[in-house]
Amino acid sequence: MSLQSSNGVNSTCNSATADGWEPEHRAVHRRLCEYARHRSALDAAEALDLVRAEQFKLYALHACASHYEYMERILGYGPHAARERMRVARALVRLPETTAALARGELSYSAVRELTRVATDETEAAWLDRAKGLVVNQIERLVASHQVGDLPDDPPSPDLKPRIVRLELPPEVYALWRQARMVVAEERGSEIGDADFVEAICRAMLRDSSRQRMCRNEELACRGLAQLCSSARPNTSE
Repeated sequence: MSLQSSNGVNSTCNSATADGWEPEHRAVHRRLCEYARHRSALDAAEALDLVRAEQFKLYALHACASHYEYMERILGYGPHAARERMRVARALVRLPETTAALARGELSYSAVRELTRVATDETEAAWLDRAKGLVVNQIERLVASHQVGDLPDDPPSPDLKPRIVRLELPPEVYALWRQARMVVAEERGSEIGDADFVEAICRAMLRDSSRQRMCRNEELACRGLAQLCSSARPNTSE
């Protein structure tokens, strides 16, 4: 099967003969290509409606506490998949060419997911052009060493490659994890990514630790000053 831009299906999918007959293996191939195109079109449509659902606070009409709970309970997404879907959906609002390519089946959702990590309205065309002919894992490697706003031909920055950290949490700790994340997101007034959340809790812990050390040092200084004043006080009993 020949692909364009990691999922764009070309005319080789239309392999029926002039009299309308085609071998079974070609029919299977053609149907799979059709499924891929339809899936990409559905992904593009869903991305638009996910953003609209968030704006309408649709979750409140379905007894859900948040938009992400709605996506998990009603749409069947897992927590991570729901957040990734929303990250991509929000990014596509400002990437019309990428959205159109996804809707036409020229790009797979997996390819679009990676491109939205770096593309902006100013660099979108360059990234789309660079992605032509690449499969998803090639796009992943290309994107991994760039940041938002970079052009695909900008020098890569190896330090930008994310470090993978995996956690296994018991249910009660996971519930606390999700609750804390919602609190941080509410304080910032927008949804946050994994890195934003971990950074927030780490900085909060370090800030509290520094504050405790400062209070402890102030307490010791006050005690020392009190002792010094006591020893320097003149003895009036003589």
